[in-house]
Amino acid sequence: GGSALSIVTWSGKNGGYPLATSMDQSNVTSNVISALSPSSTSSVVGLGTVYLESSILVMSNILFKHNFGTALFLSSSFVTLQGNVEFAYNYAINGAAVYLSGVSWMKFTRGLQLVFESNHALQYGGGVYQEFPLPGATGEWWNCIVQYENNYVIMDDWEVNVTFVNNSAQTGGHSIYLSN
Repeated sequence: GGSALSIVTWSGKNGGYPLATSMDQSNVTSNVISALSPSSTSSVVGLGTVYLESSILVMSNILFKHNFGTALFLSSSFVTLQGNVEFAYNYAINGAAVYLSGVSWMKFTRGLQLVFESNHALQYGGGVYQEFPLPGATGEWWNCIVQYENNYVIMDDWEVNVTFVNNSAQTGGHSIYLSN
């Protein structure tokens, strides 16, 4: 059970502040992730090789390969992607490469080379799976699942390259699946 790396913001009586963590020049490979036992107090931890809850992650030059269980799972978190980021040959029930839950998103930076290759989901979202929050479930404004580092640059002028190659999902959303 558990995750290879789990980052969770502590939220005691006085609240908690999101943790900002960075990963650079890393390979995250051949992890087998399973959900925690039913007696666990957390309902989400253990679903991703790298798991974030109410946190911020900056990833540069990362390879996620041959992981069983979602490679990158974000729960009310966001990740900034820089340099070369690749998700290849990952396998999960939903969102083999990336699973976005609640108010979560990916921020792209100038020069990003992002590749989703040969990821497979048993149900939905071979590349990316987005589980939208229920309307009114959060008091927060909802963002798009993808943003650019400069909010004033229109999408046609983003200097990024995102490639989806040979991803699959048995039920729907070979590359991307949005739940709502």
